[in-house]
Amino acid sequence: MSKQNALRPFLLALVVTLALLAGVIYFVRYVWQDLPLWFSLIVYILVAVAVIGYPIYSLGRWSDRAFSRLSQDQAKRGERKQRHDNSP
Repeated sequence: MSKQNALRPFLLALVVTLALLAGVIYFVRYVWQDLPLWFSLIVYILVAVAVIGYPIYSLGRWSDRAFSRLSQDQAKRGERKQRHDNSP
């Protein structure tokens, strides 16, 4: 896989994070003041979990894929080396 393909999930996570941040700013500026206090607290917690959790989850998935690619490449190299060492 090329570096551009490996970079795509990271850029997607970054764009989604920025979009969520823009949505939160809009929500706080224009909608927040009309909500009852108890509902505001619930929404605040849910928004915090989404804004903080999604990029962490996304980057975790990205690193898992990168690690599995690296492990597969190392296994292939080890397999080739082993075949080369066993040849007469």
